[in-house]
Amino acid sequence: MKLEKGQEIVVYIADSPQRQIQGLSGTKPEDFQDNEAMLFPGNDDRMRTFWMPDTHFDLDIIYLDQHMRIINIQKDVPHYPSREPDHKIPRAKPVFARHVLEIKSSSSLRDQFSIGLKLNLNLSSAHQ
Repeated sequence: MKLEKGQEIVVYIADSPQRQIQGLSGTKPEDFQDNEAMLFPGNDDRMRTFWMPDTHFDLDIIYLDQHMRIINIQKDVPHYPSREPDHKIPRAKPVFARHVLEIKSSSSLRDQFSIGLKLNLNLSSAHQ
């Protein structure tokens, strides 16, 4: 995916229920670069809720509509490097959306994302 200023982002697709549950859990900061993102594609518009078990870096969670237009961004959702206790695991606020994209909060590219921006993402060319 290319951003407006020409920067490339490598997008990984959570393309199965199991991959969507796993998400970035267990991924170490050195294994997920600042120019990488994970897309959670949806088939319908509904409330999307994300939580952060076994995460090792803070995330920006970008909510998209059916046309890949950004409708909401939650910045600096805190990481939580454990799966217990459940009540302490950070959760993002639920947002009504079709798709969700996650990037590292520490990424220098995070400021390229803004509400209303339409992402030019060809799902068939993204990394599975």
